[in-house]
Amino acid sequence: MRKKVGTSTYIQRINTLERKLLKQVKELDDVVEKYPEIIFRLQVVEFALKHSVKVAVEAFGVSKSTIYRWIKNYKSSNNNPLSLKNRYVSKKDAAIYAMV
Repeated sequence: MRKKVGTSTYIQRINTLERKLLKQVKELDDVVEKYPEIIFRLQVVEFALKHSVKVAVEAFGVSKSTIYRWIKNYKSSNNNPLSLKNRYVSKKDAAIYAMV
């Protein structure tokens, strides 16, 4: 016997997708709070894409090559803000992570 696919099944699928999306958004918010440089870099990248890199250099005081690198990382990751996270870990932070 074939299982009926009706409104309730459709709603269950939608709810599952919503839960997954909400979980992803929450995780992204937690990461952005933990790494405040992501917000600044995202602002610089979006400003540079909207206006120009030259204007962004003057407005934010970041070098042209750095902005181009951030744009490249941002676009190659399908506009994922986590690609703008600082990859460098200071010795102080490394010691804290080693303790955990």
